Amino acid sequence: MRIYRIGLNISLFLFLVLVFPAFADWREDVFNESQDIMRKYDKEEATLMCRLDPRLTDYYKNEIAMREADRKLYLIAFLKRLRSNPDSIKWGATWGWMDSIKSSDEMESMAKTDPVFHEAYDDFLKKRGDWHNWERSLRIRNAVYKKHSLEFSKIEKESYRAINDLQKRVNKLAGISSPPAWNDYKSNTIFPGAPYTEKGFRKIRIGMTKYEVRSLLGEPLIVENVPFLNCILYSQENYKLDYTAAWYHGVDSSDVKDHSAPGMVFWFSENGGITHFMNLREGNKPIEQNILKLHKKDVLRIFGLPKDEILVEPCYVYSYTKLRDNCYIDINWGIYLRRIYFDGKDRVKKIVSKKAPANEKY
Repeated sequence: MRIYRIGLNISLFLFLVLVFPAFADWREDVFNESQDIMRKYDKEEATLMCRLDPRLTDYYKNEIAMREADRKLYLIAFLKRLRSNPDSIKWGATWGWMDSIKSSDEMESMAKTDPVFHEAYDDFLKKRGDWHNWERSLRIRNAVYKKHSLEFSKIEKESYRAINDLQKRVNKLAGISSPPAWNDYKSNTIFPGAPYTEKGFRKIRIGMTKYEVRSLLGEPLIVENVPFLNCILYSQENYKLDYTAAWYHGVDSSDVKDHSAPGMVFWFSENGGITHFMNLREGNKPIEQNILKLHKKDVLRIFGLPKDEILVEPCYVYSYTKLRDNCYIDINWGIYLRRIYFDGKDRVKKIVSKKAPANEKY
């Protein structure tokens, strides 16, 4: 293992020195500094967590190693982008330049074509695999965070402040004006050009077709598909179904006191078949074949009414506004949301027009 790590570090060093000698400028410096800020935050979080609950010591050894392997991937991707397409880096948006890998598909594609990235990616996958074996510790970690959130908010605010100060320097170096206040909705919001108008948006009605909407408002700025989601929870403890966590086959356990309490979560397909099952005592494990044979109606008949349920019908969303670039990250930036939801027959089923955080979930 030690020889493998030495080989990986030497390969990365040669890659950076031989391929990117001409780009040792402020762009590399600020990216490295951003990683140092997050590295400092990780260390402070781990120290505080392990002091509050020593059971998390082994968990954080693995967690920190995984985060470091992830940072190495982002560094390689950033330097590659800086060399091949520097104009694609959005210096005005903090996560636009810090998040040099935009998706898991992009990560897998780079691993297939770049041997240095491939080697680092294999190392990351191994550490991530080890990390996923610590689900019970993760639930303990979330409970500790919930109980001591004020203490953690101090180091989070310090990290946000450091990132925002760094972004201000980046703005000056890149010749970009500073962003408006978080609640300056007008400045934060990008609207489409003609034929879109606010008056036209107010004319949208339930039941209109997507063609009628486009003829009135033009092309949306963002089109998002919202897939089907249905899961139910049985628990004697204070587990909750969380919209975001449910997409990743997880639950909210921040208020749970007894993680050994019995509980189950079922995920279903649109036809009612079981697609995933989790025993809350044991976490995510390979699903048993006899459970796969059950239908949702069988689960309800056997176990009764669930404690909680999430049901999201498949649809797609037209967004006619979006957050402008060059905003800081410590607050959910407010914009004027203008969204139109369509059902499976391409007809309007829901209209959203309000002030809200730009990252509000669908």
